[in-house]
Order: sequence, then structure tokens, then C-alpha cells
Amino acid sequence: MDSPAAFNVADLFEAVADRCGDRSALVAGHERLTYRNLDENAACWAARFSEVGVGPGDRVALMLRNSAPHVAALLGAFKLRAVPFNVNQHYTAEEIRHLLTDADPALVVCEDAVAATVEAATDLLTRADASPAPPVHALSTIAGHLARLGPLPRRNDRRDDDLYLLYTGGTTGLPKGVEWRQDDLFFAALGGDHHLGSPLTEPADVTRTLGGHGTRMLVACPLMHGTAQWVTLGTLLSGGTVVLFTDDTFDAVALLDLAEREQVAQLVLVGDAFAVPLADELDRHPGRWDLDRLVTVASGGAALAPGTAARLLHHLDGAVVVDGYGTSETGGQARRVHLAGMPQRSPGFVPGPDTTLVGFDGKPVDRGSPALGRIGRTGRLPLRYLNDPDRSAATFPTIDGVRWALTGDLGRWRPDGTIELVGRGERTVNSGGEKVDALEVEGVVRGHPAVADAMVVGIPDPRFGEVVGLLVRLAPGASLSTEQLARFCRTSLARFKLPRHVLVVADLPRTPTGKPDYRAAATRLSGQDPAPSR
Repeated sequence: MDSPAAFNVADLFEAVADRCGDRSALVAGHERLTYRNLDENAACWAARFSEVGVGPGDRVALMLRNSAPHVAALLGAFKLRAVPFNVNQHYTAEEIRHLLTDADPALVVCEDAVAATVEAATDLLTRADASPAPPVHALSTIAGHLARLGPLPRRNDRRDDDLYLLYTGGTTGLPKGVEWRQDDLFFAALGGDHHLGSPLTEPADVTRTLGGHGTRMLVACPLMHGTAQWVTLGTLLSGGTVVLFTDDTFDAVALLDLAEREQVAQLVLVGDAFAVPLADELDRHPGRWDLDRLVTVASGGAALAPGTAARLLHHLDGAVVVDGYGTSETGGQARRVHLAGMPQRSPGFVPGPDTTLVGFDGKPVDRGSPALGRIGRTGRLPLRYLNDPDRSAATFPTIDGVRWALTGDLGRWRPDGTIELVGRGERTVNSGGEKVDALEVEGVVRGHPAVADAMVVGIPDPRFGEVVGLLVRLAPGASLSTEQLARFCRTSLARFKLPRHVLVVADLPRTPTGKPDYRAAATRLSGQDPAPSR
């Protein structure tokens, strides 16, 4: 087994594949691949990419569902030193056009079912820019070529600064492409320090330490989501088995069946959009599933409500529920752990060694200070946003010689040294000059026993500029009037923070990756009559 020349994803994966060849690497629907199988499949994808003209540094758009080909295509692009990037398969033609314009890929690979939409996007691109559009290959057109070509020989020229590109979900604006060096991504997001131990100085250490763990990880969230990509790659680089949830729509019963059948040890999902239906089914059918080997349920991309974590723990004896905190621009930064019997109040997030709070003056906030600060990370960070130097300079500033990632999330130090996540500056409601933290209002509303979940957005108002809008999802069988909710909120919130537009809904709007969709929430609330004047 050759030693990797750098902390490069393809080099590292090949080292693990050589060491763990017959071990189970990937379970996706009816496909079960060993490390040797997956390495060969990825090399065949690399050969196909090369045949159609993709080379080192070229970008490849992947618009694919959770599947074995998706993982193989991702690894195949890395093998070729190309730069794969995620495209949400639920995007419209116009949304796809934005990404293609920004990324300028050499190739688009998509599911057959969305090929017409992608072709419409390339038509829009051609008409708008009068330039050639990238070729579009539906998955079925590629599959037939892979066996014919055979695997591409391994390269010996890969570098630690080969690129990784991840587009943000666009929760508060248009998606932005975050460019990482693979070396930095490995340590910031793929668990390099955790898998290999610290300190590490030589890539050759990988041959001694990688591939030794073997956890079984069930990835419920879509691979177009950063959390799913990072967990999948990190599990493969540790010699574990990735079990993908491959259904086109989320089905809690199907996911629980899969967890039992594959006897997984860990499950990763995205927030209450996934966790609440799981808790509902476990409540309805206690004891139906044998989940004794499931020791960790982790949420990335959206935090779980404490009540949701408690409901899951009630059915998972000896397990822990973990909220991972991080962003596309930072990798993993902090986590909070929910244990059975803990109070319903949310615990704080335990920051990683490179994460702290940065004041609005650019100075770190002292632990113990009650001051609000921006959650920042130093150390291994992305290079930039693709094609956006202004946003790059704002998000990755250098302050007193130290480069930071400051994405806009706000927090406070708690007395125990953990961080209380207060909200995102972009989600602050400016009501008549008064600043309202959406997360604070959501937290109060969720404290009502009849409320299962809540979402706060700013709604335009002719008098105050913005007022607080609220979407509420009630607990099963519960009822709650607007007047009852208002009385409850008045005990904890200043008058200017009280929701003026309230709508009870069956489900909160989510993006296809499971994150809160604030733009959709604002649209749904915009037609509501306001509550009485403050």
C-alpha cells in the first residue's frame, strides 16, 4: 500500500481501500459495496469523466439523489483531481442556471428524472450569456460506459491544495460556493484529528492509523447537503460502513426499518424535520424496532428542540442525541449533547479548540462576559466564496493578523463555558429600530406545552419597517388560540418582540435538505392579518 503524498481525499480513500478491501464500505438500497468495489467504481467514474474531457481543476456538477453512483461519482472526481459540487435536485431551471453561471462546470451529471429541467437551465444560460452551455449527462447514459472503460489508473500528482467546492443551501439568500483546500477540509470537517489523533505532521501516518474504526453510520440526510457529504467521507476515511437512506421522500418507518435491518451504531439527520416524525413513530409503536446497537443520533444543519431529543432518548436506552454546530464556511465548530433525564432547557454548545466568540469590535469576547458576540473560527478555513471577493472579505476577515470565519451566527458565553446560540444577524428582525433575535422568540414560543415547533421571520410593516411573524406547529392533539399564545409570550418577551402575524400550520416549510426555509415562511405569513397593535 503506497503512502499518501498529501492530505488529499482521493489519496486517503485509496489508502483505506487498500487496507480494508473486503470490508463493507457502502450500503445503498439493493447495492452493497466493499471498499475494493467502491474504489473500482470510483476509478471507472474517473475514466468516464476523463473521456468526456474533464481534467484536473475542472468543476463537475452533481445533481444526484442518495445512491451508490453518487458516492462513486464524488470520489471519482476527486481521483481525477476534478472539483465536484452539489446541485439540489429539487431546484428549478432558474435556480440551476444561477449555479451553472457561477461555477462554470465542464460537465453536469443528473438523475434522468430531472434531465429536462437541467436542459432548460442550460438553455437559459446560453440565451443569457451567449456562451456554450456545459454538456448534460443523465445517469443512465453514463452507466453503460463505466464497464466498457474500466478503472482509470491511480494518479501520483495529487496535492493537498486540490479543491473541494460546496454550495450553501441558500437559506437566507442565493447559494454561495465555498472553496476549500482538501487538506483543510480533512481536518475541519472530515474528522482528521479525531480519526488520526493529534498532532499529525506527515500524511504517511495515514497508513498506520486510518481504516481502523468500522462504525456503521446511517446517513438519512441528502448527499447534496454538506452534513451528509462530510459524514459519508469521514466514515469512509475511518474504515466504517456508510448506510444511505435512498428513498426519494422522507419516511420515518422506512428509516427505522433500515436502522434495524443494518444494525447501525450511528444515525445522522437534519433537525426536527427528520427527528419529529421518527419520535412520532417510536411513540406510536414502542418496542417495534430493535435499535439496541444505535448509540448516537446526531443532527447537523439544524438543531433539535430539547423536547424532540427527550422523546428520542425515551426509546433509545443508553443512547445520546448530539446537535452538531457548524457551517459550510467553517466545518464542525461545536456540539451539544442531550442525555436521558436532562432538563428540557437546551444545553449550551461545547466549542472546539478553534472556536470562540468575537465582539463587534473585532476582539475575542472574554469567557464570563455577558456580551453578545459573533461565533468565529480560526485555523483551517476555506479559501473563499467562489467569484465573490466582497462577501469573502466580509466572512473571512483578518483581524490583528488572525484569519477568521465569521458567518453571522451570534452567541453568548454561559457560566459553564459553553456557548448559547442566540441567532443569526441575517435573521434579526428590525422593528422600529428595536432588534429582535428570531431565535429568542422561537425559544419562548417552543416553551409552551402545546407547541411542537416554531419559526420566526420579519414581516414588512408600514409603521415599524418590520414586525415579528410566527409560524407554529402544535403538538399532536393540542389546541392553542392566538390570545393564549400572546398571554404566554408576554411573560418572557418585551412588547416589541411579540409576534404580530401568527399562523398555525401542519408542517413548517423546509428546504429539500431539511433546513428551515425562511423565505417560504415569510411568503406564507405575508397574507395574514396582524395581531392587535403593540
